[in-house]
Amino acid sequence: MATTLPAGMSISNVEKMTINTSGGLGVAAVTGSAAVAAVKEVITITPTVVTVGSTNTITVTYGGVSVTTAAMDGTVTAAEVSALVTNAINAIAGSTVATTVGDQVVVTAPVAGTALPTITTVVNTAAGDVTWVQSTGHL
Repeated sequence: MATTLPAGMSISNVEKMTINTSGGLGVAAVTGSAAVAAVKEVITITPTVVTVGSTNTITVTYGGVSVTTAAMDGTVTAAEVSALVTNAINAIAGSTVATTVGDQVVVTAPVAGTALPTITTVVNTAAGDVTWVQSTGHL
């Protein structure tokens, strides 16, 4: 057999081998790909005030732990509701993971690649003083 093996290679104990090649024998050149960095999950909670005169409370649940907010002040705005929810989430989380941005609550995972826990918000009345829209994205 008239072939040359790549450096560091050897062939032994071969009964029969047929190799057809028109070039060097070895591993084809390969290129790596860049890894994708982990991103932080973001949940945006947007309240819509239905009953401006509400003095009810809101139950906020973050990762299975619930707290009840202070009562709404009777001249309710989306910003007020967002502030109540933001404070409740941060109290449960034990750190600042939520911020009020305008009339929305923005909750950001503290660690990239780690999902946020389930978050629910419910006004403690059957009247539906506030409705909620929640969306998930990434930084």
